[in-house]
Amino acid sequence: FMSLEASRVHSWEGNRLRLHKGKDLVLSEEFDRIFVAAGCIGSTEIAMRSLGINSGPTMEDNAVFSFPIFYTGKGATDQASEYFSLCNLALGGSPHDSKEAFAQFSVYPFFDHLWRYYAPRGLWGMGKHFGKQARWRLLLGRVFLAGSANRKFKFEIHNDEFRVLPGEVPDDQHLIDGVMRALRGKLKGSPFFVPAVRPPSHATSSHYACSFPYGDGPHAKVAASGMIEGCVYLADASTFSTLPSISPTFTIMANAARTAHASLGDD
Repeated sequence: FMSLEASRVHSWEGNRLRLHKGKDLVLSEEFDRIFVAAGCIGSTEIAMRSLGINSGPTMEDNAVFSFPIFYTGKGATDQASEYFSLCNLALGGSPHDSKEAFAQFSVYPFFDHLWRYYAPRGLWGMGKHFGKQARWRLLLGRVFLAGSANRKFKFEIHNDEFRVLPGEVPDDQHLIDGVMRALRGKLKGSPFFVPAVRPPSHATSSHYACSFPYGDGPHAKVAASGMIEGCVYLADASTFSTLPSISPTFTIMANAARTAHASLGDD
């Protein structure tokens, strides 16, 4: 399909797949099996168009917060200066309340590279020296919350336009305050310091899931094999029943492989 430079898979009809480039139909072919794995948002649009659903499905997304971590210990060795990793530490936070979800902390250690993610390219040269000096002193922490803290988004198709709309935004201030308080307590007496302020929240974590979960949902029945209709299978995070705080990437890959085997009747 890449050779067709298609902009989207529009929908399926039975075992026929329709592929569009803009408003032009560039492919209409029949297949033994169709696997829809366009990511939660893309797969939801395809499913809604194919099943004639104009509104209703919702999507979950983790709450994510970023905060600075200052290192006040000794400088790095020459050997350590050759080391590079985007994210080299992940911590887990188990909640006291069993109804709440596990929280994940990620630490991004190399500010001389990472700060460019937040700054326009034209400023990279001016900030190079600052980034190098901050390499071993300023780290970026990020915490992902799930469970009751997950954000909700709604989908609708209006006048043939697919829309993602903001939905429920839970009150998670007490959760993030408790999580950060616990982290600062664990770091007490170490050379790492986290300021005692509430970290800013991101608009999204890009961990999208749960729009067409397995089972008899309100908008479609999705079998454990991923089959949503006839020879059509959902094979991405849209089938998740809930979204944990851990990155779903490997779970999505493993579940997609399981879906493919299930469609073939493999054990």
